[in-house]
Amino acid sequence: MGMRATALPQHFFISYSRDDETYVARLKRRFEANGIPVWIDTRDVVPGSQNWERSVRQALDVSFALILVASPRAAKSEYVQTELALAKDKGLSTIPIWVTGNRWLECVPLSAGHIQHIDLRSAKFPLGVKVLVRHLLQVIAQKKPRHALVRNPFAKTRRSPGLRQYVSIFPNESDDRKLAAFDPGAFDSLQNLLGELHANYLAHKFPPLSYGHRWVLQDRTQRGQFVAPQRILAPWAWLQRPLKPISRTAPGWGREPLAAYGLTSESVFVVVEPDLPNRFGRSLRQNAFGLALNNSELLAEVLYGPGKQPWPAYRAGYLKLAPVAAIEPTRFAHTVVVEDPWAGHELAGNVLTETRKRFDLKSFEKAHAGPRRRLHR
Repeated sequence: MGMRATALPQHFFISYSRDDETYVARLKRRFEANGIPVWIDTRDVVPGSQNWERSVRQALDVSFALILVASPRAAKSEYVQTELALAKDKGLSTIPIWVTGNRWLECVPLSAGHIQHIDLRSAKFPLGVKVLVRHLLQVIAQKKPRHALVRNPFAKTRRSPGLRQYVSIFPNESDDRKLAAFDPGAFDSLQNLLGELHANYLAHKFPPLSYGHRWVLQDRTQRGQFVAPQRILAPWAWLQRPLKPISRTAPGWGREPLAAYGLTSESVFVVVEPDLPNRFGRSLRQNAFGLALNNSELLAEVLYGPGKQPWPAYRAGYLKLAPVAAIEPTRFAHTVVVEDPWAGHELAGNVLTETRKRFDLKSFEKAHAGPRRRLHR
C-alpha cells in the first residue's frame, strides 16, 4: 500500500515499586471503571530479565504517557529509574502521582522532581483521583488518532486479538502484517468509517462507492476456541442477485452508530472481495446467508451465545429457512448476513428467520439429501 505503519497508543504505562502494589491495584480499578487502559508489569515477568526488558520496551512503544507512582520506595527503585529513562528516550511525557511519603523530592528520582504532580495521599485521594482521571482522558483525546496504519503485533500467531481501544481492519486479506486501526468514538456512523477506510487504504484497489459490489468487511473477532459463523457487514439486500453496490440497493444502510453494526473496541474485521473464489472454489457470496434479526446484541447471542458452540447456532435455535423475497426489508436494517464454514452450501442466498418451532436438523438434512455433503455435527 506504500504507507508506513506507525505505533499506536493503547494504554498508560504505570511505573511503580513492587512494594506499592496495593496502591497500584486500587488505582487500576479506578482507571478501568473510567475506561482508561493501563499497562502494569506482571509477577510472572522477573524485573531485570530479558523478558522484562522486552515487555517494558514494547509497552512503552504503544503508551499515551508514563504514570509514575511516587513514594520513598519508588525513588530508590532502579527499575523505576530505568523505565523513566526509556520513556524519556521515546519522547513520552511523565505524569507523577504522589501516594506515600512526607517530602516530595524524597519520593521521586531526581530526574522527575521538577515535574508537576498530583497528590493522592490519604484524605487527598478522592479529589486527586478525579483530577487525575480527567487529565488522563484529556491526554487520550489529544493523542488518540481517528485511524492509523499499524504493525500487527499478532502477525505470527494463529489468532489476531483486537487492539485495545480500536476497531482493527485488515485492508488486505492475504497480508496480516499491517492493519488499519480506527477509533470507534471518532465516527458517528458506519458510512463515515467506510468512507475514510476506502479513501485512505483502499482507493488504489477499488473504485468509489463500490462497497458490497467489489469489497465488503467480514467479522473475524475471536469469540471462543471454535470456528463460528462469521458476520459479513452488509444489509439483507446484499443477498439478492445481481451483485450491486450497497449504496444503490440499500442507500440508507450504514447511517447508524458503529455499535449497531458490531464495530466496537477490540473487534476485528478484514476486507474481502465477495466474488473472489476461496481455496474450495466457492466465493464469500456463494456461502452467505441471512439472519432476520435487527439487533446486533441479539445477533451475537444467536451466533455465539452459551451452548451454541461448536455447531452453528441455528441448529438449536427457533429459526427456519426462507427465500430473501419472503422477508420484510424492515427486519434487515442492520448487520444480518453471515457465512457459515460448517454448514455446506444449502443455505447460500437464503435467510433464516425466527419461528416458534425449534429447528429440526434431521428434517433439514433429509430435505437437502443428495450429492451434496451432509451437515457436520
